[in-house]
Amino acid sequence: MVAVGFNGIDVSNDAGETWKHVSDDSFYTIRFVNDSIAYAAGAGKVSKLHFK
Repeated sequence: MVAVGFNGIDVSNDAGETWKHVSDDSFYTIRFVNDSIAYAAGAGKVSKLHFK
């Protein structure tokens, strides 16, 4: 799971039991292209994210 918001980006690999903060950049939305690439957008910016 991936959560984006004003406080940054957080990722959980165990269905939300634990979370890892991976970025302080704030985003409003995220859209996955496939299981390893997503685009996050917000505050006049778009970023491509790669997940392993």
